[in-house]
Amino acid sequence: MSSALRITRIVLATALVLAVIGSVVLAQGASQVAASAVFRDTLTSDNIRSDGGGAYVDGTVAGSCLPCWVITKKGFFFLRSTGGMCLSGREIVLDFRNWVGSMPSPCGVDDALGQLGELNICGANSLPDVRIIANTLFHNNALSAGTTVTLPFNLVPNFSSGQAFDLEFEQPVAVMPGASGDSRVLEAGASALAELYMRRPKGPRVSLGRYHMPFQLTATKLP
Repeated sequence: MSSALRITRIVLATALVLAVIGSVVLAQGASQVAASAVFRDTLTSDNIRSDGGGAYVDGTVAGSCLPCWVITKKGFFFLRSTGGMCLSGREIVLDFRNWVGSMPSPCGVDDALGQLGELNICGANSLPDVRIIANTLFHNNALSAGTTVTLPFNLVPNFSSGQAFDLEFEQPVAVMPGASGDSRVLEAGASALAELYMRRPKGPRVSLGRYHMPFQLTATKLP
C-alpha cells in the first residue's frame, strides 16, 4: 500500500471517529429526561382533560407504560397516553363541543386508516392513544413566546402506521413557570383555537373543523 493511500485512510478513519464522538456529545447535550404531566381537570370548560387517574408519569420511573419526557437541550416535551408494550394504558379526553362556525355534520367520523370506531367531532372522546407535543415547553424563550402544540392521536392504540388525526393549535400556547424550576405550566385560554385534521392513506390531510380548546397542563422534569 502506498504511503499516500495509507495517510488518506488514516485521515478518513480519524474523521469518522471525530464524527462519532461529536454525535455522542450532541446526544448527551440533548439528553432525554423523564417527566410527569397533570391536567387541570377542575374547570368544566376545559376541552382537553385527563381520564381521572391523576398524573401521567414516565414509565421508566413508575414502571407503567407511559412515555412522558423532556429533551433538555431543546426544551421539547412529549407525552403519550400509552406505550407499545402497554396492556392497560391511560386515556386522554378530547372534547370537540366548542366548534367555530356551523355545527359539524355528520358528528361521527370514521378513521380513514381503517381503525375501529369513529371520532365524535361534536363532543367528548376518551382516547387511548394521544400524543401531546409541545416543541419548546422547557426552552428559555417559552415563558415569553409560548410554544407550538400539536396532538396527534388514534382511536385505538396504533404503533405501526402513525396517527389517524391531528389537532394543531393555530397560535403558540402560553407557558408559565411552575412551582419549581423543574416544572412549567402550559395553558390555552378560552379563545385558543385548534384545527382538527384527518389523515388519509394517500394525499393531503382533510380539515374537519376549528375548535376552541382551552386546557391547562403542568409538566415536571423528574430527577
